[in-house]
Amino acid sequence: MVFGLMVVLMSMVHLWQVTWGAQNANIRAREVLLHGDAYLDPGRAAYTSFNDAEIPFDVAASTYKKATPGSAVFSASAQDQTMDDIIGSQTLEVTLEIRVP
Repeated sequence: MVFGLMVVLMSMVHLWQVTWGAQNANIRAREVLLHGDAYLDPGRAAYTSFNDAEIPFDVAASTYKKATPGSAVFSASAQDQTMDDIIGSQTLEVTLEIRVP
């Protein structure tokens, strides 16, 4: 009974880590998608990828770019990694995209 309980508890902890990591990756990807790495902590910026020309935020002017209908697709991705535990560590990658209809 104790072994079964420990397996369930370790699985719950690992699931919590995966959920937390996915949420952090999603938050970073959304921030990079909207603002680039202008407001991101330098340590977090290392786990993101984007193209300056593809984000809707103009860092120099501190304002959003005007998008013409049907011409813009903005995308960015970010990743996070869970802690190494009995189940193992996992790298989670999130890619977000904004399409202007």
